[in-house]
Amino acid sequence: MSLAKSQLAAVGWGFAIGSASLALLFAVQYGLGWLDQSPTPEAEPQADLGVYWQVLLMLGLALWIGWTEELIFRGFLQNQLQRDLPVWLATAVASGIFALLHGVWEGKSVLPQLPGLWLMGMVLVLARWVDSGNLGLAWGLHAGWVWVIASLDALSIHSNSKAPAWLTGLAGKPLAGILGLLFLLTTGLGLISWLL
Repeated sequence: MSLAKSQLAAVGWGFAIGSASLALLFAVQYGLGWLDQSPTPEAEPQADLGVYWQVLLMLGLALWIGWTEELIFRGFLQNQLQRDLPVWLATAVASGIFALLHGVWEGKSVLPQLPGLWLMGMVLVLARWVDSGNLGLAWGLHAGWVWVIASLDALSIHSNSKAPAWLTGLAGKPLAGILGLLFLLTTGLGLISWLL
């Protein structure tokens, strides 16, 4: 298999694993009654189709975001830091910068998400290691996660007050809750077991 085909396969596997596992987490929460769908005004079938187009467009956006962020943070920045720092420290620093820079477009609402974003960065570096230093698996995982979150927003599905916010995510942000952190830890452990 050529390098390009193997990278596309890694992106595909990462996307499938990332989106399916996160969708499963939210499906369980939905089944427990911890998520609601905001009521939408009565719409014609054409208007309903608009939501599905949004979800499809989110796929392209998620792939672009995943590619861009992986190229910058797990690619360029990680490689630059590893020149002067031990790998584990370079990984921690790159993940910290990744987390902090989310504040550029999210402002102060990023503060409760910082530990989750840092952990996400660490998990994505593990995905790069699993993929023999390539970014395909990390890109796919990242894109899958972004797509599921963006799709839930497009479908107006959000946390309700039936479960504590510290569990499902403060201010409706999954990475600011225990379930989001456990999800990332589980993904990381799965990647570590893949390495062994």
